[in-house]
Amino acid sequence: MVNKTSARTKQPPKEGWSTRQTLILALVVGAMVLTLVMPLRTYFSQLSETRRIAAESEQLRSEVEALEMQKALQDDPAYIRIEARERLGLVFPGETPYRVQFADDPNLDDNVADQYTGSSNPWYTQLWREMSVPRDEGPRREMNMPVAPEAPEAGQ
Repeated sequence: MVNKTSARTKQPPKEGWSTRQTLILALVVGAMVLTLVMPLRTYFSQLSETRRIAAESEQLRSEVEALEMQKALQDDPAYIRIEARERLGLVFPGETPYRVQFADDPNLDDNVADQYTGSSNPWYTQLWREMSVPRDEGPRREMNMPVAPEAPEAGQ
């Protein structure tokens, strides 16, 4: 008679992985992935933040450099004299200032140019025309009186 236990032990081992071993391996790999995801995410977010701050720092350095150059320029008395003449209209004692303005001057301010443009009619004629146009037909202006609300219908 053949011993059943000895027959079982003499069988060659199965090739491949069992379902239990595959499940344990999948759990271990999943745990490792989850362990590594958060530090990698933090690393990449900090790396992008570092690059953004470095670019901002470089931009601020260039602004500081430009402002230092402007400060050095403003310490020059000749520059101050030129700016006082052009921007403030100052003159030295004994000089006679002249300012000539033309309506078609491209360097003329918009506010000054608006004084020369417009209708040749006086202001009261323009006002009368705007007031004589009914509200429904004319442009909506602040000077038009508000319209009274319509009476509600009897069925409501």
